[in-house]
Amino acid sequence: MYKNLKLCTADVNVIPVRVHVEEHEIPQDVIKEINNRLILAFGGRPRLAKNILQKVLRQWASHSPEILSTVEKLVPGAHNCIKAIQRKDYKELGKLLDEYWTLKKAMAGENSGVEPMEVKTIFDALKEEKIIEGCTLAGAGGGGFMTMLLCEGRNVEEAKKVLEDSKDIDEKLVTWYHCQVCNEGLRSFIASASSDPCEFRLEWHMSNSDKN
Repeated sequence: MYKNLKLCTADVNVIPVRVHVEEHEIPQDVIKEINNRLILAFGGRPRLAKNILQKVLRQWASHSPEILSTVEKLVPGAHNCIKAIQRKDYKELGKLLDEYWTLKKAMAGENSGVEPMEVKTIFDALKEEKIIEGCTLAGAGGGGFMTMLLCEGRNVEEAKKVLEDSKDIDEKLVTWYHCQVCNEGLRSFIASASSDPCEFRLEWHMSNSDKN
């Protein structure tokens, strides 16, 4: 069993903010299945999140009913994702990934550029052919990397074929990457006293399969 999932929550109206971290174990067979279904692809368009983030902050500052409702829906989404993984319900997990992306787009607002037309076309094509259960863009959106969850029995080669056959998508611009759950995750290191005070190191621990 690996403790791959962390759920972070904070106390309401408490300053300074107190963050509570819950660790959830995932059986090895679940990790294997998620690894088989995960797709990471670069859509061919670099993303510039600065303007999108500014729009998100303006939206939040307005405290409109729509924005407050969107933020409220983001909170149970994290809990529901953990429950779906624990139940091995990958279809539900894909649905929650879709819902998360819908909420992110709502936070940025209309005409924000959070979902470029090229990306939307790719997502729509893969869903129409029932290749993926759900999808989102990494980070704030605006282009960059697409994260997708394959339907049962589907594979990356089938996803590539759908894009190759589409008249509306330039498949040559899409770059596909191997993607899997990392059992150890990101670690930070404190520089020694003799080191440059501005020095820092981050290390992404690879799985054994990546090292071989």
